[in-house]
Amino acid sequence: MHSSVYRSTYAWAIAALFIGLSAAPAGGAQLYTVFDSALTTGATKYYPLSVHDLLTDATPGQATEAKAQVPVPVGFLVNMGCTLGAAPGGTANWTFTLRRNGAATSLTFLILNPSLKNAIQPATPVALAAGDVVALEVIPAGTPAATNVRCTLLFRK
Repeated sequence: MHSSVYRSTYAWAIAALFIGLSAAPAGGAQLYTVFDSALTTGATKYYPLSVHDLLTDATPGQATEAKAQVPVPVGFLVNMGCTLGAAPGGTANWTFTLRRNGAATSLTFLILNPSLKNAIQPATPVALAAGDVVALEVIPAGTPAATNVRCTLLFRK
């Protein structure tokens, strides 16, 4: 199998597990991804959403949201899933929140179980209008274990 086809198929399979999809997106759907090879355990970070390769393209977190905000097309973000390379441990946790135009949305969840490494958030769709910008906010609490993260969000028109 051609390497890019394999990566694309593999990336879809992983994304489907994260956000509970059983078939490839259709009808104007798109997967947005975030990947960082080293989450910062001592500070809130913001990540841009992109359509890059889920498996290989690391995106470093930004200290300010404005540096991570990216424009998005008109439509809806309907699901979000994230997985960590290592569980937070102890009472530590990670909070993941999709932010639109500088404000939190309903796409948010905690990974807080000492042994849990992933979470899925099917939520009320977050409507996106012309001119909206989004970023993913990641907040550590209680000094979680250093790890990598992969998040996938499903966009529909």
